[in-house]
Amino acid sequence: MRDRTDILQADGLLLLTSLIWGLNFVAQRSGMAVIGPFAFTAARFGLGAASLLPLLVLSRRREARREGAASVPGQLARSGKVLWAGLTGTVLFIATNLQQVGMVSTTAGNAGFITCLYVVLVPLFGLATGRTPGLRIWAGALLAVAGLGVLTLRAAGNLNIANAKKVLVSGGAQPRNIFWQVAGQATFGTTSHFEGILLSKTAIHMNTGATMRGRLFAQTAVTLQKSTINRLL
Repeated sequence: MRDRTDILQADGLLLLTSLIWGLNFVAQRSGMAVIGPFAFTAARFGLGAASLLPLLVLSRRREARREGAASVPGQLARSGKVLWAGLTGTVLFIATNLQQVGMVSTTAGNAGFITCLYVVLVPLFGLATGRTPGLRIWAGALLAVAGLGVLTLRAAGNLNIANAKKVLVSGGAQPRNIFWQVAGQATFGTTSHFEGILLSKTAIHMNTGATMRGRLFAQTAVTLQKSTINRLL
């Protein structure tokens, strides 16, 4: 029972960490409008180091009381942990700054997707070091990347529905549960029909006789020219 509780606590902490880490991409992208990538990284890791220093001091004091104050630094140096910590910190420094510089010219979603490709790289690294990941690990990694791609990646461009064309939902699906996201503007031709909830980054234009079963949201404007929108129930 204790082992199961420990596992649930560990999984919960990992889930919380993933949530905080994922939201961080939005803050990273927004920060580029105010300061540069290197200044942002310095401030970010400076705050992180300041928050961890008290925990490090407490941890070292516990080790000193348990094993003796004189033996702890010697053990740390002899075991090579300082060297590995420096190497890990260097790799993290390079990777974080490269990511932050890249976010100057890309979206938070694209940066998050590319960064999360490490989910697949970890099993590949295991193969390179002589470890064979199981089928469940590969399946989980591929599903994680596919799901993340659906959530974060989007194609740039406009949505254009030709005259008299219809976009319908089927198979028991309800328009209120279908969301369409457009990076540009959306234009509906005359007498066309569309179903679902449409989110447009710029504008939405509905020409004469166009009908909509759903909702329209745009950052700039929604124009209706003798068009009809049926409310969702």
